[in-house]
Amino acid sequence: MLLENYLDLETYVLGAAVESSVFPGRGGSLLPNVRHQINRRLSNLLSSARLYIDQTAHSLSKSSNLPISAAKNFRTRRNKKYDDDPEYRIMEALRNYSQHCGFPAQSITFGIHLDEREKDFPKNRHSVTFGILPEMLKKDSAFKPAVAKELEELSDKNGCVSAMPIVRRYLSCLAEIHSDLRKELAELFKISDERFSEAYEMARDRQGNAPYALYSVSEGRSYCDEQPLNKELISQRTDLENKTRLSGAFERRYVSSQQS
Repeated sequence: MLLENYLDLETYVLGAAVESSVFPGRGGSLLPNVRHQINRRLSNLLSSARLYIDQTAHSLSKSSNLPISAAKNFRTRRNKKYDDDPEYRIMEALRNYSQHCGFPAQSITFGIHLDEREKDFPKNRHSVTFGILPEMLKKDSAFKPAVAKELEELSDKNGCVSAMPIVRRYLSCLAEIHSDLRKELAELFKISDERFSEAYEMARDRQGNAPYALYSVSEGRSYCDEQPLNKELISQRTDLENKTRLSGAFERRYVSSQQS
């Protein structure tokens, strides 16, 4: 869900730039809606990042089938990212700000730049960017001063910090944390899949038909979750895992309609 919200944000910004290129000069009339749409999508992304962190930590700490070290290692990896990556710190602080004080994107810019890489055929490159204004954030006493100072150091001559590079690096940090977690639990998943497949095969009838039995997972005395005994439990997890296996390093990727 987090990555889909990120995709939604990237896709919208790209689409807004295309619209600007098709209807040049309409930046002023488009600005209120573009500001609203970017802030809505960025807020969704920040919220789903918090959901990912909290729900993963909860699952790791509450499941009796996982090693005790998994929850601790997950917390250690997050703390290390917070200490080592300014983008991680900035986005965490920006999420807190957006939850209690104001919109996460304070500046929206429609840009047109002359691209002269082809000397005989220069082109106008249209872009839509959104940014963070440290001076505005400093007015909020709850916003961490140390993070505000870091943002000031990243500001351009207009006092604005381009937000999308920070968003991309933050998502990369979370992807790296998740990748490490997957590696840590890979052997456990392998053993679990093998045992589940064995139970599935044993439960087939003489004609080889799939079983209709239920299995039950108990997480403490107060909670019991019943699921049908079929291989979708394995395939759904592996499909999601394969979908996001190569996600990450978003700051090193870009999309272009140019052939070269």
